[in-house]
Amino acid sequence: MKRALIFLVLPMLLGALLAAPVDAGPHKHRHVPGHSVKVLPPGHHRFVHRRRTYYHHHGVFYRPRRGAYVVITAPIGAYVDSIPGGYISFGIGTNNYFFVHGAYYQSYGDRYRVVRRPYGADAAIVHASVEKSYPSELVIYPKVGQDLATMERDRYECHLWGVHEARFDPSLPNQDLGKRPHYDRAMAACLEGRDYVVK
Repeated sequence: MKRALIFLVLPMLLGALLAAPVDAGPHKHRHVPGHSVKVLPPGHHRFVHRRRTYYHHHGVFYRPRRGAYVVITAPIGAYVDSIPGGYISFGIGTNNYFFVHGAYYQSYGDRYRVVRRPYGADAAIVHASVEKSYPSELVIYPKVGQDLATMERDRYECHLWGVHEARFDPSLPNQDLGKRPHYDRAMAACLEGRDYVVK
């Protein structure tokens, strides 16, 4: 049952990450593969990969087609000079990756190379997202032997619940610290309801 819940929740979390808007100057709306534009955004970069011409801007890749430019998925093996902010950095074994706008990258010197989705990326991204999202001041113990993936999922969902209840997000600056106790109580109540010991 727990494994089934993990498989249900992971796609939702990753779906939210994949749906993040792309900041592309005047092209503020989210570009998805197949979307066509007549004019490339200012500051784009042209590059050649496997004898084909591509354009890149803030994590969005384009190919010229019939007098326009069509958004495509990131071409595997291509190198770019930069990746947009908002990426998630995660590690698998001794390898470090960056995930942003649905693409995976590895750094090579001062450049980034588009790579295939590494095995184990889903769990690693969720773990990195949880750690980045908020620093927990609570000590949490799995009372019924929940595994790490389940704990990470529960902590993240209870964090969202705490933010909603307390109108306080410890991951953001300039928060009203007077609301922190309410957030912690909401987190604790949520986690205790999921069979954790919280101190």
